[in-house]
Amino acid sequence: MNRQHEAIWRLGSFFRLPLFGWSLSLPLIGGLTVPGGMSTRLTVALIIAAPFHVVLCVLNDLADIELDRGDPRKAGRPLVSGAVSPKTATIVVVVAAILPFVLDPVSLGLSGRRWFVLLVAFIATAVYNVKGKRARIPPLMDLSQGIGAGAFVLYSAMVVSGPTWITWGACISVVLFIVLLNGAHAGLRDLTSDYAFGARTTPIFFGARPGDNGPTIPGRFSIYIWLLEGTFIVTASLWIALALMRSTSYWSSAIAMGIFVIGSLGSLYLALDSSRSMERRYLAAGVQMLCGVGCITTVATIRFGGIVSVGILAVVLIPLAVKRIARAIRVIWRAGHAEAQEDSVRSRI
Repeated sequence: MNRQHEAIWRLGSFFRLPLFGWSLSLPLIGGLTVPGGMSTRLTVALIIAAPFHVVLCVLNDLADIELDRGDPRKAGRPLVSGAVSPKTATIVVVVAAILPFVLDPVSLGLSGRRWFVLLVAFIATAVYNVKGKRARIPPLMDLSQGIGAGAFVLYSAMVVSGPTWITWGACISVVLFIVLLNGAHAGLRDLTSDYAFGARTTPIFFGARPGDNGPTIPGRFSIYIWLLEGTFIVTASLWIALALMRSTSYWSSAIAMGIFVIGSLGSLYLALDSSRSMERRYLAAGVQMLCGVGCITTVATIRFGGIVSVGILAVVLIPLAVKRIARAIRVIWRAGHAEAQEDSVRSRI
């Protein structure tokens, strides 16, 4: 792989571009919950999704740089490897944190309420990134990140018009989903390095510990996860039920929600099944994440039907798929390059 391709790979890793689909989906979710959601005004929220993503991901890497150095899976990240300096990352984060609060009033006019909600989105996200693995009560930090994402959905709806009852359903669902995702799957994925470093995360708080065959999950942590899952599913389904009470024309959204709910429950069970290999459990966790996003997008697109919810889900899924493909190509290229070098050495002997 030449230097140009390597630089692109590092840039994508630094900005965590595979996760940008999630950041981009938030303003789309907010916009679709209000009439005229796809107006040109939503463009401002879509642009702000980029600096929001920087604060969400780059600030997180910057705050956890010492912890990540103890995780072999993260050794190639630009901040961990030294390819990007902490000073440079700090400048990028500061610029990203300032830009939205200039762009919003200049593009849309001054609105104290909208500006305040945007401020909550950025501050709540930043609080989690800085204190997320250091707080005495980690679930509160998961909640902080959830509030940040939910506030950005609310802001996006306010950019277009005023929030509707669907907006509030989407916001609550996003908050609950982030608390579950961050407290369960993300926390268990990083459990070994977090525990060795002495970090305080939700799994560690509830007694989860690293083991030879994967994380040891105590009963109280399982109860906590299933309570969150149940609350999330009931909340998202409630909004679909309310829509059906208003009109039976929302049947396609109800079908989509049913599919995503079954997928979410089944994949969560598999993700927590200690009798399965970690590879299969990680795969199940990924499916559960996508089904959870599907529940949220179904709530947001109640008025449009289940097909539109799948379209928003694709916004999240495509960058992740591109990452997998790019990684596979990178591995194949390196293997081929190494083989070519060996053949060259042999030909000289």
